[in-house]
Amino acid sequence: MQPIRLAALIAAVGVIGDVTLCAETGWVSLGPAGGRPVNAIVIDSSTPAVYAGTNAGIFRSADGGNSWSSSSAGMGAVPVTALALDPVIPSRLYAGTSAGVYLSHDSGSSWAIAGSGLPPGPVFCLAIDPSSHFALYAAFSDSLYKTINGGLSWAPLPGSPSSATALAARSSIVYAGQTGVWRSLDGGATWTPPAAGSPSIAPQSLVVLPDEAVYAASFPFGFYRSRDRAATWVRTVGGIPDPWGLTLAIDPKSPTTLYGGVGLNPFDCNPGRGGIYRTVDGGDSWEPLGILGRAVTAIAVDPSSPAVLAGTSDSLGLFKSADSGASWSFSNVGLGPPLPSSKIVVIGSSSRRVVALSNAGVVASVDDGETWQDEGVPQQGLVALATTPDSPTTLYAGSARRFEYLTCPSGLFKTVDSGAHWAWALSHSVVSVAVDPKDAATLYVSQGGGGGFTPVGDRLVKSTDGGESWTDTSRGLPHVGGAPPFGSLFVDPQTTSTLYLVAGLIYRSSDGGGNWAPLPASPSNHLGTLAIDPVSTSTLYTGGPLVLGIWKSKDAGQNWLPALSPPPRPVSDMLVDPNDRQTVYAATDAGVFRSQDGGLDWDSMNPGLPTLSVRSLAIPPGAPTTLYVGTDQGIFRIELPPGGVAPRAPVRVIPPRR
Repeated sequence: MQPIRLAALIAAVGVIGDVTLCAETGWVSLGPAGGRPVNAIVIDSSTPAVYAGTNAGIFRSADGGNSWSSSSAGMGAVPVTALALDPVIPSRLYAGTSAGVYLSHDSGSSWAIAGSGLPPGPVFCLAIDPSSHFALYAAFSDSLYKTINGGLSWAPLPGSPSSATALAARSSIVYAGQTGVWRSLDGGATWTPPAAGSPSIAPQSLVVLPDEAVYAASFPFGFYRSRDRAATWVRTVGGIPDPWGLTLAIDPKSPTTLYGGVGLNPFDCNPGRGGIYRTVDGGDSWEPLGILGRAVTAIAVDPSSPAVLAGTSDSLGLFKSADSGASWSFSNVGLGPPLPSSKIVVIGSSSRRVVALSNAGVVASVDDGETWQDEGVPQQGLVALATTPDSPTTLYAGSARRFEYLTCPSGLFKTVDSGAHWAWALSHSVVSVAVDPKDAATLYVSQGGGGGFTPVGDRLVKSTDGGESWTDTSRGLPHVGGAPPFGSLFVDPQTTSTLYLVAGLIYRSSDGGGNWAPLPASPSNHLGTLAIDPVSTSTLYTGGPLVLGIWKSKDAGQNWLPALSPPPRPVSDMLVDPNDRQTVYAATDAGVFRSQDGGLDWDSMNPGLPTLSVRSLAIPPGAPTTLYVGTDQGIFRIELPPGGVAPRAPVRVIPPRR
């Protein structure tokens, strides 16, 4: 796992800089901060400044990556593919973009097109020769170009490869990746095509060590090394299980130490793939350092401290390590918007662990939102999340996605060590998962919607051994097109053999899923969620994302009464307050609503909540005085006084801890 620093949602209170605590009670933003895909990183060793190239321009950090701000004046938010920093005059930076090469003379405060002689169009990569810092190489679709005056003028290099994907230069020796590694021994005047044994697919990254050893990162073949100026090559991937090499970086403090970023094999979506690796013996062996499950696309190593920065290809953005990769923190404050949270669970009372589904996978906090960890499941389409009552380190995450045969398969993932390792527990698209609150080995899964044009894999299944084996448990459910309906599952917390499946209509099983029957009087055929009174479990509340209204039953769904003044929008989640069972909460895309009279009348809890699209609700067991909500702007919580009545108070935002 990699720790993720809490991001304060500064925009929520309209304050930049110090965050004000607006009230003693109220909604508290917990983050987590989101990032954006990162293509390049450079570190100015003379200052704490760091620069990141993204698809939305350049961002600059003045504090070593703890916080970021846009630094694209004169350039705009164009995609940035490469960055290069002058090793002698670090205020001079070059940026390769989709619109050409840009130059900054003032540490990124302003940018302008770099000189004359360059063609229009995107730049694939850049390289500065550290022995001649005004010599810079840029790769375009037709040729390589070179400047010897710091970007004032450029000239094409005849015979050089077109559309080069990687560049490296040292002492007038230039290497270019394009269907292998090309070499020039005279500053680009003449070129030698790739030698035998060179990476057969265009390298994504090239680095040159002071001893002139050359390393290449090749997607999908891993890492290569040459000790004779690219005349011969050796593949060096020992210790990397699936070495889809994306990027390389040298540790300036130890020339035989390199960091390698690995991509994700689209044909093998094992959550343990990808990540960042390190070698201390020049590539003979590699050790994993973390960020597993992510495609690491850019790495920068601070030459004057143990700090390492790594960029990824998804909305988790940047990670930072202050200890040479032993541990990682999320480094995204100001880089991107908060991560949307579609589903949350809260474990524990005094030391709470909050787990959430985001658009980049599963994230978790072990300190009630002060810091966050990437749980290492970057699977797209995650919709289901469940934990076990007596084992807080065990989690289930389910993904649902159509046309799964074209990409990584959907399914149910399980971890028993708080996300350090994940394994598939069940194949095919998962819509919902529910764990028996009295028997952690028993769980139920609704599958559907992921088989493309046919309902392959659409079923309801049960496991009594923690997901090791499964049996079909859909007897009595209607089969349309050869498959039963799929929807949200709920287990009666007192009589756990009683289950509910909400799939438009509501279906009930009283024998642990052995037999099912529709409730005789479902109030709508567009229902999608259910809340069960934790003590008097015959009291139910229901609603759905496709229907207006909330209904209540006091006889286990035999009869229903509508709310007198329901929320004005459809309901995505509902929750009965265990501290005061007359209080019920509803999540809608118009905010959080609350009833204090058992579901008849509803009022808004939105004052002070900076977002209105609420997707999920949670109250931690054993500490029923805090309500957590997952929204499209991250996770918020509010303290509930005795009786379950939440105060109407302004938002309170916790500043990020450095």
